[in-house]
Amino acid sequence: MLKQLKILTRESTLAKIQGKIVGNKIHLAFPQIKIKYYTSKTVGDINQNLDLKSSETRGLFTGDISKDIINGLYDMAVHSWKDYPILNKSSSDIFGTVLREDSRDIIFIKRSSVDNKIPKKLTVMTSSPRRRYGLEQRLNRIIPIDIKKLEFRDLRGNIDTRLKKFMESDNDAIIVAKAAIDRLLSSESIDTSLKTRIQYCFSSSRWIILPLSLFPTAAAQGAIGIETRSDNFKVLEVISKINNKADYKDVQIERSIISKYGGGCSQKIGISIIRKNKKVIKSLYGLTDEGERLKFYGEIKSKIETKNKNIVKRKKIFPQSRNEENTFKRINYNRNEKINSLKQGIIFITRKNVLKYKPTFDHSCILWTSGIKTWEAIVKQGYWVNGSSESLGEIELEKIFNLFNEKHSVFKLTFEDELNDSNKVIETYRLENPQFPVDFANRTHFYWMSSKLFTVAIKKFPQIISMDHSCGMGNTYIKLKEILGDRVNCFLSYEDWLKDICKHEK
Repeated sequence: MLKQLKILTRESTLAKIQGKIVGNKIHLAFPQIKIKYYTSKTVGDINQNLDLKSSETRGLFTGDISKDIINGLYDMAVHSWKDYPILNKSSSDIFGTVLREDSRDIIFIKRSSVDNKIPKKLTVMTSSPRRRYGLEQRLNRIIPIDIKKLEFRDLRGNIDTRLKKFMESDNDAIIVAKAAIDRLLSSESIDTSLKTRIQYCFSSSRWIILPLSLFPTAAAQGAIGIETRSDNFKVLEVISKINNKADYKDVQIERSIISKYGGGCSQKIGISIIRKNKKVIKSLYGLTDEGERLKFYGEIKSKIETKNKNIVKRKKIFPQSRNEENTFKRINYNRNEKINSLKQGIIFITRKNVLKYKPTFDHSCILWTSGIKTWEAIVKQGYWVNGSSESLGEIELEKIFNLFNEKHSVFKLTFEDELNDSNKVIETYRLENPQFPVDFANRTHFYWMSSKLFTVAIKKFPQIISMDHSCGMGNTYIKLKEILGDRVNCFLSYEDWLKDICKHEK
C-alpha cells in the first residue's frame, strides 16, 4: 500500500481547493497515506493572450500537468474535468471523480445596468462560444426586459480574477460556473476578501442561475477529474475506492456526446446529464460547426423501455388535454400585505396565478419557480426570477442554500390545504368543486398534476387506484409513491407523458 501520495493542481485558489477535496476523500479512505500538495502553471495560465475560441485550445489548462504525471514527477493530478481533453490518452487519463457540484452557469447583471433604464444592449464578459450562443438565443425568455443586442467581451483568468475584473469594469454582466462559486464559498481556507467580493456580486447584481433545460453547460462542468498514469496500479486502486461512480458515468456520457461534434472549448454546444427518480435526462443545445442546430431536452430511455408498449387510446387517458386538467374551480386570495412584508426570503412560486394580485417583493428576496413555464409567464409581468426547480421538486432549492451569508427562509406560495401547517406556506388560492368527466371511472391511464387532485379522485372513484398512474418528477411523485409504491411512473411533463402513452395509438 502507498505510504505517500503527491497531488498536483494548477496554482489558482479554486484548483487548490479541489485538490484538497480529493485529498480529504483519500485521507478518509486511507488514513495511513501521507498526502503532499503541489501546484504548477500551465500554458493557459501563463499566456493570457491565447484565443480560447480557437479549436486548438484542448488541454491548455491540463496538458503541462499531464506531462508531469506521465513522467512520474507526481502521482496524481486534480483537474476541473471540463478543461481536460475529450480524446482519451494511452499513458494517463482521468480514472475517477468525487461528488459533482451543481453544473449550472450563473449570470450576474449589474443592477445599475438594468434597474434604472431599459437597455438596448448588454455587454457580457465571457470567452465561451457556448455561453455566447445560449445567451443570444434564450436570455430574453427569462428576464423581464427586452434586450435588443448582446455584446461580448473576452475574459481570461481564474474565478476570483474574473469577478474582480467584472466589478472594476463598465461591462454589464458576467457568466461563470456556479460550481466554482459553490466551492469557494464552502471553503474555510480562502481569503475573506474573496468571499466578500462574491457576496458583493450577489447583492449588487440581478443574478440568475441558468436552468439546464434551456442552458446546458460544458461537458463535465462541476465535476473534478482525477488523473494518473494508466500503469500506476497502486494509485488506480486509491482512485477506485473514492470514485463517485454515478457522476463518473454521467460525465463519460456527456463527453461521449460532445465528442461527436469535435469537443473542445470552441464548440457552441452545451450538454448536461441529469439524474432524477432513477431517470436519466439529457439536455443538448447549440450549433455545430456545420450549422446544424441541436435542441433536445428529455429522458434517455433504454431499448427495453421503448419496445412492447401497450396500445392506449386517447379516450382512455386523463387528462386528454390541458383543458380537461382544470378539474377544480380556483378561488384567489389577495395576500399582498403578507408577501410584501417578507425579507431575506426564498419565494417558491408554484404557478403563475399565485401572483395574480401583483405583489411587490423586497430586494432581499429570491424568486424561485417550480418550473420553466411559470418562470416565463411571470417575467412577462416584470418580475426578476433567480432560478427554477425545473419541475424536479422543491428539494432542488437545497442547491442554493450555501450561496449567502444570511439565513434565508423558504416561503411557498400555493393553494389552501388542510395539510399546510407551516407558517412558511402562504395560501394564495383555494381549490373547490372538482368536476370530473362523466366517463372518468372508465379511464385507464392517469397523469396527476397534483397530489391533491389524486387524493380527491381516489376518494370519489376508489376503483381507479389499480389503474396506470403517472405524474411529474417533484413532490407529487414523492406523495403518490407513498401510496402506490413503484407502480407510479414519472415524466418531465404532461406533454412527455402524452407523447409516450399515446404514441402507439391506432
